[in-house]
Amino acid sequence: KVILGEYDQLSQLEEYPPESYLVVEVVRHPEYRNVMRYHYNGFLESEPRFDVALLRLDRPVRRAPNVAPIFLPPLNNYGRGSISPPGTLATVVGWGRLGRDEDAPHSNVLQAVTVPVLDDNDCAYQTGLGVYTDQMCAGGSDVSRSACPGDSGGGLQVRDVQRQGRWTLVGVVSNGPSTCGLQPVIFHKIEETLPWIVRTMRSRVSHLP
Repeated sequence: KVILGEYDQLSQLEEYPPESYLVVEVVRHPEYRNVMRYHYNGFLESEPRFDVALLRLDRPVRRAPNVAPIFLPPLNNYGRGSISPPGTLATVVGWGRLGRDEDAPHSNVLQAVTVPVLDDNDCAYQTGLGVYTDQMCAGGSDVSRSACPGDSGGGLQVRDVQRQGRWTLVGVVSNGPSTCGLQPVIFHKIEETLPWIVRTMRSRVSHLP
């Protein structure tokens, strides 16, 4: 089930109520995998790749004041450089953990935080992880504001000045530290798998251009 238009998960008095949809198909990226590494200190580390899937819903989504589409990066820009290079400020949203520690509560209200996109080498140095072509990195080390556990799947978005400042989805929360804000967060990079996303959507929706 997918719920669109949610803001406060506990409130029954929101001005515009959310709407539920059923998922009739899940299309996982064909190259998805998750490598788990067990370290000598007992720490189990996850390293997912191509961590993205598409959901086909049971009916067309009805637009509302609290439900609107977000743009994908321009397909004609594929392979010509990123619309979110290092230094770009991007906004990530989710209902994840509110505090640093593992026993901190998760939010009932949708949260948003703006974080800088990092250079891959800088990210690898700070996290100790490889950053692959299907990934991007944003945030910082020992910071108070970050994507946190519980935000997985949340969108990383930027205002694309080339498209009248429209919000464009550039990443999806994929992997990060168990202690919120300890290290930067790794996102799936939408621009890298954009041709697969568009091809998959076109194969299932006949009226798409």
